Amino acid sequence: MPLLSATGIDKRFGGVVALDGAGFSCEAGEIHALLGENGAGKSTMVKVLCGVHPPDAGTISYGGETVTFRGPSDAVAAGIVPVFQELSLVPDLTVAENLFIGEEPRTRLGLVDGKRMKREAGALLVGLGFVGIDPGALMRDLSLADRQLIEIAKAMRRQPKVLVLDEATSALNRRQVQQVFSVVRRLCEEGVAVVFISHRMDEVRDLCHRATIFRDGVNVGTVDVAKARDSEIVHMMIGRTLRET
Repeated sequence: MPLLSATGIDKRFGGVVALDGAGFSCEAGEIHALLGENGAGKSTMVKVLCGVHPPDAGTISYGGETVTFRGPSDAVAAGIVPVFQELSLVPDLTVAENLFIGEEPRTRLGLVDGKRMKREAGALLVGLGFVGIDPGALMRDLSLADRQLIEIAKAMRRQPKVLVLDEATSALNRRQVQQVFSVVRRLCEEGVAVVFISHRMDEVRDLCHRATIFRDGVNVGTVDVAKARDSEIVHMMIGRTLRET
């Protein structure tokens, strides 16, 4: 039984059909890619799964039960934690403050325990292999790549049961990508489901078990990444075979 699945999902934005009876499923301990051209519907699907967009029709099943998320906080509380390409960090707060925002550790008097927060933030980053980032640094002073790593660390602190990475490695260099992949593989071994969106086929082949391909708002098929040829995946994505000229 899939840990997370969606069936018959419709989503429209005005006159634009983003999803048209689309489906998706991911099992516990699986790293599952969503592939497709820009506008194919993959990001809309994960935003429906994460409670960002309510579906116009269809059902979402999580842990064997039909669920309705009234917003992203409902999904996060249930264990479905997204990392989107659009960062949600506050530039004028420190790394530690961003990691613990809204959940700051407190002293006995109820005050924010800044020392503890900084110490725990540092331990989290080191544990993930994200070394060299100062927990006391202001977010605005960090590189885009380091900010993206902080966004991933923020999601990891929530101990997800389903981790959604939507182009979350786009600003990272090769070493940083491999650090993130090491974390993702460890989650997989612990039974966490990971949904991975990337335009980089080498990343998909390096990391993912299966891939579901979207085209024009529809799921056109799911393949075993290790067995599928690039030409097969491209054909599913664009609906035709590319020919060299």
